[in-house]
Amino acid sequence: MQDGAARVLQTHLASTAQPGMSDEQRLVFRAALRRLLSRDPRTAWTSGQWMTERTGGSDVSQTETRAEHKPDASETVMGGEEARLGPWSISGFKWFSSATDSQMTILLAKTPKGALSAFFAPMRRGVGGSVDSQGQLNGVRIQRLKDKVGTRSLPTAELVLEDMRAWMIGEEGHGVQEVRTILAITRVHSTVAAVGYVGRGLSIARAYARVRDISEGKGRRTKLTDSVLHMHTLSDMFVQYRGMMMLTIFTSYVLGLSEHNSDGRAMAGERLRY
Repeated sequence: MQDGAARVLQTHLASTAQPGMSDEQRLVFRAALRRLLSRDPRTAWTSGQWMTERTGGSDVSQTETRAEHKPDASETVMGGEEARLGPWSISGFKWFSSATDSQMTILLAKTPKGALSAFFAPMRRGVGGSVDSQGQLNGVRIQRLKDKVGTRSLPTAELVLEDMRAWMIGEEGHGVQEVRTILAITRVHSTVAAVGYVGRGLSIARAYARVRDISEGKGRRTKLTDSVLHMHTLSDMFVQYRGMMMLTIFTSYVLGLSEHNSDGRAMAGERLRY
């Protein structure tokens, strides 16, 4: 999600035709992007991605969270790279929030026109309404943590949003298009992890087969590697694993080309034909 959020901000900062982006908003996005790309743990940010709600689940068209444009003149710049919070006030309930302990998030909310839009919001605010990684929560209250299987170290929670200050990303009503960029990149990361788990599991199974004694009948013992049926099963699984790995590598390659110039995209399209 951190990489996905960085790509979203990077795309808008690189666009000279971005409508409605003020100099101040550009400053905010630049500061956030530097933190998302930083390798220094003292300054680096991670990002959440909040879409799911009770009413619609994965159907984001049923989003109930609302965003109102309420510029606050009292919000001031703290200095350095940190700029003031955004002019949009977001209130609602997110039933499933990824990376709850992140420093920022990209979330979906509907404007008064009913247009589903994407917003950038830091998790905390400082004195005077400015961005401060050590300040109070930015209109976010944790309802409860999800009890889930798997990635327990990455907290997932139900969140109540009350006047969460944010900046709109892109055009009003284009929220799904913005979030799609994050989803594409996070899915590639998830795929790489899944393929890695499969490879690790197969390595353990193959190593165990070399030392595991089994009965061969009539009091004789042999290694599991001498079992034709067992090795045939492992071979089938290994072929599937290699296929998944190659597809994952190719997907990452095509994604990389798509993020570069038009020549790279043309090259990707040409290679896909063959």
